[in-house]
Amino acid sequence: MGETKAKTQKVDLDVSANAGKQAPDVTKAFDLEALRLPQTYQDIAVKKLLTHVPLRKPGKFDFVRVHPEHFFETATIAPDDDSGIFVVDRSLWDVVSGVAVPVRFHLTITKQRAMLLWPVRLPGPDGKSNPWHEAAREAVDRAKTCWVSIRANMQARCYDVFEAAGNLGEPEWPEEPFEKILQIAFKDRVINDYGHPALRQLRGEI
Repeated sequence: MGETKAKTQKVDLDVSANAGKQAPDVTKAFDLEALRLPQTYQDIAVKKLLTHVPLRKPGKFDFVRVHPEHFFETATIAPDDDSGIFVVDRSLWDVVSGVAVPVRFHLTITKQRAMLLWPVRLPGPDGKSNPWHEAAREAVDRAKTCWVSIRANMQARCYDVFEAAGNLGEPEWPEEPFEKILQIAFKDRVINDYGHPALRQLRGEI
């Protein structure tokens, strides 16, 4: 009972000690004008970071432009398990001989401002090509100066190339250097290890 009384007295002392103090005015911590959304709120600057650049050809509904100078040539393989396309380190080219495909990756942008690297197959050592690859290279050349779309024509066994009917303006290319864009695009798409799953699959180990 005495212990309870002692606790009560302590609380009374704490209250009396703070009796002369006023509670802080929390409204003074806010500058409402600094928080108010202006009428020109659409102009708030937000910079979109470039974190992913797919390695693929444009879709059939994409109208695209191709940068006239930025391209990169390398060897690639594309396993049949839908894992996508991989670029191969030069030290392993002898390992993928016979299945590697030489391609030229073109920096490409859609009218929705999505970036991609368009892989277009290069002619083989004998200089031979096929209508699909020839049509893709023609589309790339035209896309350097106008907006184009490609669609597969299975009957003709090649791509049909369409030019945009409207004025879509000029493309807005990214500020990042092309080398950095390549690093972003290839970051998880490089085969530089003999034990890479794609090479193990090629050897029949998995």
